[in-house]
Amino acid sequence: MLATMRDEDQKMLVEGWANVLVGDLLEANYGKGLRQADRVVEGDIPVYGSGGIVRRHDVPLTSKPSLIIGRKCAAGSVYLSQTPCWPIDTVYFIEFDNEVRLKYCYYLLGYLNLGTLDTSTAIPSLRRDDLYAQQVPLPPSPSSAVSWRPSRSSSRGRRGCRRWSACSAVCNATRSPSSRRRARDA
Repeated sequence: MLATMRDEDQKMLVEGWANVLVGDLLEANYGKGLRQADRVVEGDIPVYGSGGIVRRHDVPLTSKPSLIIGRKCAAGSVYLSQTPCWPIDTVYFIEFDNEVRLKYCYYLLGYLNLGTLDTSTAIPSLRRDDLYAQQVPLPPSPSSAVSWRPSRSSSRGRRGCRRWSACSAVCNATRSPSSRRRARDA
């Protein structure tokens, strides 16, 4: 199912921005099963299911901050983990090296209302192909010297969009002078 931007959103697209597919920007990895009996309740590592944090564990599956996307049951739900975590097999996860890209994509995927992509008959599900087919706005490159490269946590090596440069620079360029001063002085 290919979703396009709503007409009113298309008209509001900032000059220089482009519509691209989520699959050209991000790689959604499958979570890994973690039996209830194997979970260490006293651990510090959050274990994410499609409904959010379900338990704790002592070993993370991810090594970086990540987005967690519900794949089964609460399909399309989006969670942000600022710390390494263990996404179980009912979710997808996307690791990020950059906090600005992490938050940009968190809000972007939340805006897409991914739960509406459910095509199942019994258990709500989100297919990765449906996620990848979503069109999203992509900011222009503020500087050709800095390029965006997504985290590549799997060996399959999905293609990365080479047009998206330094989302942080875009965010800094669009923030008010007072918020830039606060960020600089912090």
